[in-house]
Amino acid sequence: MKNCLRYSTNYAKEMNLFDFGLLKLCLCAAGVLLGIAIPSKHKKKAALAAAAVYSLTYVPLMVKYFAFLEKGRLNIAK
Repeated sequence: MKNCLRYSTNYAKEMNLFDFGLLKLCLCAAGVLLGIAIPSKHKKKAALAAAAVYSLTYVPLMVKYFAFLEKGRLNIAK
């Protein structure tokens, strides 16, 4: 598992913005396909789980992104 993460990290360093865009589209499509496959009686649970994962991942990413923007803005002002 450690090797897999290391290989992925090294590969991500070589990816460009277009590659990341393709990866995100691929993962989104996989999520849609999985969502379609969920039986109706379990869709509400899946939606709650997805909302929780989204919230727990989006907020830290945006905090980090806005800190990056603020740092860049401060560096430009100097």
